[in-house]
Amino acid sequence: MFNYQQMQTLNELEMTIYNYIITHAAQVSKMTIRQLVDILHVSSTTILRFCAKLGYDGWSEFKFRLKEYVKEANPGGPTDDFSVIENFFQKVKDGDFDQQIDQIAHVLAEKERVFFLGIGTSGTLGKYGAHYLSNYGKYAMHMDDPFYPMGNSSYEDTAVVVLSVSGE
Repeated sequence: MFNYQQMQTLNELEMTIYNYIITHAAQVSKMTIRQLVDILHVSSTTILRFCAKLGYDGWSEFKFRLKEYVKEANPGGPTDDFSVIENFFQKVKDGDFDQQIDQIAHVLAEKERVFFLGIGTSGTLGKYGAHYLSNYGKYAMHMDDPFYPMGNSSYEDTAVVVLSVSGE
């Protein structure tokens, strides 16, 4: 909807209009120009000049394109399908899950070192895990780059926890 060249032509007041529209796009797409003028404390001419700088013939055309932009950004809206969450809680409620967690905890407790490996959100989760175990006196580190050279040290008594939030 907005490209970089158009944004460069906007002055400070027009950037204020832009910032408001972007942060309140769904509401603005349903407003009249008068309502927007009252909220932003600018003239309708300023809004029309803003629309013209972005390549629209007027407020109506701009508002129509904004509605399309909002619709594309949020197709269908939120869903009421909670089956994934219900499935997760069903697995957690199962006693087998607790047994698996206990087995993993015993393996990690027996090892001298624990490395957490993950990228992106998984890396952040690994960082948390390493800090958590370090607080209990366990030598734990996180790595968020799987290609980082580790050297030639011996890692015989080490456990590696590989995390993947996405499952890939």
